[in-house]
Amino acid sequence: MVNVDVKTVLVWLLYIALIVMVLFIIVLIKNLVTTVKKTNMILEDAKIVSEITAEKANQVDGIVSDVSGAVSDIARAVHNERGLISAISNIVRTTGFVASKVRKDSDSDEEESSKKKKTDNRKRKHHKNKK
Repeated sequence: MVNVDVKTVLVWLLYIALIVMVLFIIVLIKNLVTTVKKTNMILEDAKIVSEITAEKANQVDGIVSDVSGAVSDIARAVHNERGLISAISNIVRTTGFVASKVRKDSDSDEEESSKKKKTDNRKRKHHKNKK
């Protein structure tokens, strides 16, 4: 008959659990090393992308500053020209108004002349008929 001591069985079970645990830790560390390598590659790529992005952002900032200055200059020029354009527009409107008044007055004079001629002609005809 085989005599098995409980204490010995427990010790053997602890040894087996320790071996399984060590194997598990070895696999875990192997996976962790792979993950760290991939993470480092990603971080390097991110660093490169960040540098490129920062460079492009600086370039765009310069472009935006230049465009902003140009638009500001154009706005100032338009604002200054707006006074000139407004003055010219007022002059044109006034000239048009005066021209229309002159035309209207000359048309009125022509109509009055025409009416007088008609009236004179009627009077002459009427006067001739009386004779």
